[in-house]
Amino acid sequence: MLGALRERRWRMFWIEFFFDAFGTIQIFGAVTLVPFIRDDFGVSPSFAAWATIGYSIGTASGMLPMAYLGNTLGRKPVLLIGLATEATCLALLFVAPNMLAVAAIRTVEGVANAMTTSSMMAMVQGSFTPRERGKTLGLMNGGQGSGAVLATFIAGAIGENWDWRWLFLLIAPIYATTAVLVAWQFRDIAGGQTARPSIWRFDFAGMAVLAGGLTALVLALQEVRGGGRGLAIGGAIMALAIVAFWAFTRIERRARNPVIDPSLFRSRSLTFGALANALFSFTYGAALFLFPFYLIDGLGWAGGFAGATMMTLSIVRPIVAPISGTLTDRIGTTRLEAAAFGSAIAGSLLAMALGASPPVALVIVAMLLIGGGFGLAAAPNQKRIYVNVPQRLLSSAPGIALLGNHGGRTLGTAFAAMLFTLFSGEMSIPTAFTACMGLLAAVFSITTVTAWLRLRDEPLPARSASG
Repeated sequence: MLGALRERRWRMFWIEFFFDAFGTIQIFGAVTLVPFIRDDFGVSPSFAAWATIGYSIGTASGMLPMAYLGNTLGRKPVLLIGLATEATCLALLFVAPNMLAVAAIRTVEGVANAMTTSSMMAMVQGSFTPRERGKTLGLMNGGQGSGAVLATFIAGAIGENWDWRWLFLLIAPIYATTAVLVAWQFRDIAGGQTARPSIWRFDFAGMAVLAGGLTALVLALQEVRGGGRGLAIGGAIMALAIVAFWAFTRIERRARNPVIDPSLFRSRSLTFGALANALFSFTYGAALFLFPFYLIDGLGWAGGFAGATMMTLSIVRPIVAPISGTLTDRIGTTRLEAAAFGSAIAGSLLAMALGASPPVALVIVAMLLIGGGFGLAAAPNQKRIYVNVPQRLLSSAPGIALLGNHGGRTLGTAFAAMLFTLFSGEMSIPTAFTACMGLLAAVFSITTVTAWLRLRDEPLPARSASG
């Protein structure tokens, strides 16, 4: 059956490429629309940020549980349910009456995205050999990058000239079309779980504690911005988040069917890939949140021009990601990861130095460096994960990768929203942006260098045939 599946693997791959390229528009476009959503409902930037935070929390907390369901109940049914739910949520956003409704709908949509992405990636990547996955992961990230390039321009133009809601309504048919193509072309192989597939074997406790921990962490960051009483409340919620994550590890070690098998993280290579993936996503998510406020509110740029300029944050990704994927198969991961770290750190430091009236070219260079680092890192980080997860648990690989991706982006957005709300109340927006990017650069530099020194000594070999 695997041989038959591989005969159509490229058709499956290009369907996912199409879906990633167009579906990504609403994911990244939502970040550009945050200032317009804020103005529409008259809420604070940190509350408006839940248009993206809710989606990312739903995706991050649902990714591993939905991967488990794909392993046990069948990936194709889970994938189709996820696509249908996402299309419905996108249509509902068009009539959302308030910010609370937007946050709730986006959170549900995020869980549906977890169903869609974990199953689709596992089905497509499972049809390729381990030595081919660097190339396919690079191309896939290129497709996502293409959508991200278009997203900021399209979202900025829609927010400036129409209404932010139209972005989501116009993307809904993409999900319906993808569902038809998946039903027609996708084939699956057995997930490999030894237990009998049953919803009652599902690790509900693990999912609840993971979701609670992520939500508590984001809420803690948002409360801290108020200082005084808010600082005390934020500290208490942060303590709850830490307890929740500790409880999650305990639950997973004892569960018969854990959301994620803790033994996978005995591999230093997989652990480094997962951590680096989360750190890059943290930085990228924070930059995506901060730049629209800086360009539109701080520099006074029009939404369309700001969106067009922000295309450069993503434009390099579809170029470098396929190259990075191919090079990962040829030369391994270590040198590409070092280049990615350097690019992202340099871009963050340059953004910190932009000031109140920067040349447009300098803004573009800063965005290119940050986006280039993200694009370079994606394939090496993800290949570390895919190669170290056995075939029987392959749905866990996109679960781990996308938990880091969306979890990192969620925390990056929340961290940036906290800092921006705190600083913009005391200083000008360009100065607040400088302070935010300075702290972001420090956090990213310290954590990535520490992880690099402690975990990089198990590089993934080129042309690996393991898996």
